Amino acid sequence: MHTVYLSLGSNLGNTYEFLNAAILALFERVGSVHKISPVYQSPALGFDAPDFHNCAISLKTKLSPEALLEQTQAIEKQVGREEKTSQGYE
Repeated sequence: MHTVYLSLGSNLGNTYEFLNAAILALFERVGSVHKISPVYQSPALGFDAPDFHNCAISLKTKLSPEALLEQTQAIEKQVGREEKTSQGYE
């Protein structure tokens, strides 16, 4: 088992709902969640957008780094993240 730490953030729509959905999907698809930080708010830096709500989680997984990346990207799509349409931050 590997311990991994992930940073999660959302700044569109119901940000708390997106964070909750992402954490639930990580539990279901990646491994057991051990700790979740408090949610904090931060401004968008480098581009004009609504503030972000962010948190960090610690989880245990059997996945390889490559499989973990594949699963986290699939979860991003599952909870509604869209492909980037331009260079830079979006």
